[in-house]
Amino acid sequence: MAKERLLEQTGIDLPRLPPIPSNKEDVLTRYRSVNNKPCLSMFSANEFAKLVDLEIPETLQEKLKKIVHKHLTRAPAIKEVANKLIEYIQYYGKFISIEYSAHVEREQFISSLSKAMKKHNIDCVYVSHPFFLSAEVENAVRAVVPHMFTYKNAIAVGMLGDSKFAREKYLWTLVEQEIAFRSDVFIAYDHSSFSSFVSDEREAFGKTNYVL
Repeated sequence: MAKERLLEQTGIDLPRLPPIPSNKEDVLTRYRSVNNKPCLSMFSANEFAKLVDLEIPETLQEKLKKIVHKHLTRAPAIKEVANKLIEYIQYYGKFISIEYSAHVEREQFISSLSKAMKKHNIDCVYVSHPFFLSAEVENAVRAVVPHMFTYKNAIAVGMLGDSKFAREKYLWTLVEQEIAFRSDVFIAYDHSSFSSFVSDEREAFGKTNYVL
């Protein structure tokens, strides 16, 4: 993502890249200048997964994931929108977050969701899903969930307006990741990078996850 596009969409203004160190002394000088200072890491989930799977001993994989996820955070602009919607959802109490994918089996989805709701005594659910599945999600979930929320709630109450989050679907998935991370219970879809990332993040903080 270009520096200008990152600034426009997330509010993160990256500094100019310094020259690449050419010798050991340059490296040490750079290290001393940034040691113990806040650092922004541009995290590539796919590349990190390849590194973990191929080069890190299996016994250290989970430990490494937890260390990485405990030091990652989403941009303030993402959290600000998520905060507003979470506050709106929590008016009804604790909530479950679940991903509805185009590949999920509807009966399995309803069964897993119903069991989690009963086990944790929660009747409030946020459903993350592709925009084109809105009608299907309404038909599949609304009948069994007393209080269901989706991105449509943010639009309906005017949280988004004509903001970048209303126009950029990718940005909205980041908001939904934050919502899923902070939910009381998360139900992941097994074959989804969205669910995989959120599950790893939640596990690092000891949060409850289930898998469809």
